[in-house]
Amino acid sequence: DDEDWGRITQGMKNALARDMWIYDRSAVTLDELISVARKWKHTHGIGILFIDYAQRIRVPGADRITEVSEVARGLKNLARDLQIPVVSLAQVIKGVDNRPDKRPNQGDLANSDELTREADQIWMLYRECAYDPEANRTIAEILIEKNRHGPTGYKKVHFEESTMRFGDLAHG
Repeated sequence: DDEDWGRITQGMKNALARDMWIYDRSAVTLDELISVARKWKHTHGIGILFIDYAQRIRVPGADRITEVSEVARGLKNLARDLQIPVVSLAQVIKGVDNRPDKRPNQGDLANSDELTREADQIWMLYRECAYDPEANRTIAEILIEKNRHGPTGYKKVHFEESTMRFGDLAHG
């Protein structure tokens, strides 16, 4: 809508004012990702690395299961070496949609064995309205499936669909 252009412009100004780097390549290899992250740490002092998504990272010559395992170990080692958190999205298998309770769990991560073993934390997102059109569209759940250094459980949060923003449910 016309009124959104001002918000887009302001959002771009805000993004440009932040120390943020985006490496937008399809089929990035694990070695390439590690090299870029090390360079960014050295030249820019990055404090966190976000990856969209773990199963898209390639390890040439490896079969799919070995590839995901190598990526999981590589990301864990990268986090330790650079002393920064590495936050990676991951695919969830389609089988979740066939269960009565559609909340995903860590076993639902595609090629998940090594991902779940190496991760310090595994968070899943669930929105009931994705399956039930009558459900409240402004409520989401963050499911903490694994937390090596703390509790697990879930937290209901406010979800702003138009901006994909999550927030405190009390302040919705």
